Amino acid sequence: MVPRVELEACLAEDALRRASYRAEDARLLLASGLLAPFDGERLELAPGIAAHRLGGHSDGVCVVTVESQGKILCFWSDVVPTRNHVNPLYIMAYDQDAVASHAARRPWIERAAAEGWINALYHDPLHGFVRFTREGIDGVSRRRGRIGRPCRRRAGSFAFAPRSPRPSSRSARASASSA
Repeated sequence: MVPRVELEACLAEDALRRASYRAEDARLLLASGLLAPFDGERLELAPGIAAHRLGGHSDGVCVVTVESQGKILCFWSDVVPTRNHVNPLYIMAYDQDAVASHAARRPWIERAAAEGWINALYHDPLHGFVRFTREGIDGVSRRRGRIGRPCRRRAGSFAFAPRSPRPSSRSARASASSA
């Protein structure tokens, strides 16, 4: 399933999307019945699993939510690709419409923070699963526990602050001697 607007962009083969889409692949998937377009803002894929078209990054970019036992996991795709893009003002250079991207992302990020969603950021090399908070992001990992610490910023910020490394004895001495 893919939003019709995204499929049409793929099949148009314009210069802007040629590096991201291969129209011949989409045509083969369509002909084989493995790809079907959908219209609208939301499509339930299975009970508790839904695709939500947001736009901004591209006209048909979607997030996928999985809801079970009152908890939500959100796969953000290119809407929020890394922890650095949780701040709604940080727009990817690849976003086709920065204004639409900001407008689409902000309410979803705020909702994810308020409701304690687990968020999958598939482009982030260090923090693939995180929780968004008003103060920062808490990492979710069974092996490593909390990753990062809340970042104290002004209200409305969704910044990430990695753990500070312990200063080496050399840097500690240098700091002490310069004080």
